[in-house]
Amino acid sequence: TRSLCDWSSDVCSSDLVDLNQTNHTSVFDDYGVPMSAAISILLVDDDCHLVESMADWLRQSMHQVSTASSLMDAKEQLVESDFDLVITDLRLGNEDGFDLIRHLRQRYKDTAVLVMTGYATPGTAVEAVQAGAFDLLTKPIIDDELLLSIQRAIELREIGRAHV
Repeated sequence: TRSLCDWSSDVCSSDLVDLNQTNHTSVFDDYGVPMSAAISILLVDDDCHLVESMADWLRQSMHQVSTASSLMDAKEQLVESDFDLVITDLRLGNEDGFDLIRHLRQRYKDTAVLVMTGYATPGTAVEAVQAGAFDLLTKPIIDDELLLSIQRAIELREIGRAHV
């Protein structure tokens, strides 16, 4: 499957991973120590260059990543595939990332949510967490912060599963 998104006058595309045909296998660090299993991530941002760069970097970190450039595209992909985690921007062109967070909490309660924004305020962070996001990351995103936040969100989700 191919996904296209326009950004200014440029067009870029990404190959989407078929999560139904991909094995979730353990990954080992440089010392041969097992790390967490690959995480399936839906990355949602209307900035095509950012989303492609972040998706490539997350794939190099052994995660399975699909991208969406709009609220509608994200909702379609959520119907087609199960995701462990959704990372979404709050500003999606004329759309609102909070709508996606609410959609996820209503229909995909088991999916962890991280929010990213270039326009963070203390109020935005509180609103994102109250809407159901695990964490809010400010752009530009620091690689180690992102990986730590992903790990913590998935660990918290697993703890929640164990107590159900």
